[in-house]
Amino acid sequence: MACGVDLWDVPRSVRAGGAVLCERCLVSIAEQLAKSDASGQVELVVPPRLAGPAPDDDAATAVAAALSAVFSGTAAERDASLLGADEVSPILEQARSMYASMSPHLVVNRVRFPEPDRAEVRFRFVLSGGPGGIDAQGEVVRRNGSWLVTPETALRAVPGGMSRVTLTAGRVDSEPRPRPHAPKQSNNGDLPASPKGG
Repeated sequence: MACGVDLWDVPRSVRAGGAVLCERCLVSIAEQLAKSDASGQVELVVPPRLAGPAPDDDAATAVAAALSAVFSGTAAERDASLLGADEVSPILEQARSMYASMSPHLVVNRVRFPEPDRAEVRFRFVLSGGPGGIDAQGEVVRRNGSWLVTPETALRAVPGGMSRVTLTAGRVDSEPRPRPHAPKQSNNGDLPASPKGG
């Protein structure tokens, strides 16, 4: 599916060449074409599917907007929608440069609210040149009326991102977590024998 939704999860779909469009995407395309300018060109923005009740009518849209700002917006928009931006934002900027040639397009598939100020999300980066993509999930939380993407969510969407920083007690530390030392080997390559009891 072009938007990343599993074909089994949609009642109807349309195949156009190598692309498959779900009914939800087609409705969004029709609505945005009706509001487009004379060029007739629009950028498809598919609203996320809501699982369960939402704390307010605009919550799901605001959550999707926060994710879009973090992964597709300007540096200022990303920092304003991201917890721990000082440490995490440089990693996202580096990843954006690395994958720019693939033109990743963010699609927020599912949103649910286990708590009024916490959203669980599933999203996908659709890559140009084929049906493949990168699936991810995480959380977006509301702080002082604004929805913010958690640093864990941002880093899990970046290959190797979680190994770049240490997340402890709700904050981001710039130094990586030390790795345990492996036992030293003896001269013959075998692991040293355990010390005998007294």
